[in-house]
Amino acid sequence: MGGIVSQYYIQALGGIDRVQRFITLSTPHAGSWCVYLRSNIGCQQLRPNSSFLNQLNQQSEMLQKLNFTAIWSPFDLLTMSLGRARWVLDRSVRINVLRHKQIPSDSRIIQAVIEALLEPCQQNLVQVHDRSTLHLIQEQKNSGEQIGAFLKDVILAM
Repeated sequence: MGGIVSQYYIQALGGIDRVQRFITLSTPHAGSWCVYLRSNIGCQQLRPNSSFLNQLNQQSEMLQKLNFTAIWSPFDLLTMSLGRARWVLDRSVRINVLRHKQIPSDSRIIQAVIEALLEPCQQNLVQVHDRSTLHLIQEQKNSGEQIGAFLKDVILAM
């Protein structure tokens, strides 16, 4: 669900001006059948073909302005598996993991996240107005590279 919340922030709340890289892990972009078990508003919004998801996905072309990677498994029954969870705007990475619970700890998923973090950010995303903004952008780029290198070291140590 964090991927949907992040996508909403980027698309509807101005996050597109602040985010350069967007990585989702097994996000139910097309909805989930599991949410029919509950009737609260959040679950209603995550149902397949809900007005919320349809509107969000119709406006998703703006995600092409940033580095977007959707990592998913066709076996994840919580996120409309068998291809419906795929997000093809930028980069869709399919990794066969049997259970939703295993997604964040699977070494192949972690490697895919590292690779996505190490990709260069698109240069045309941010308009630089002054030197302090340029310095901040460079710090964010360096920070992303440091996180990627750290995660790579963690994987190698496993």
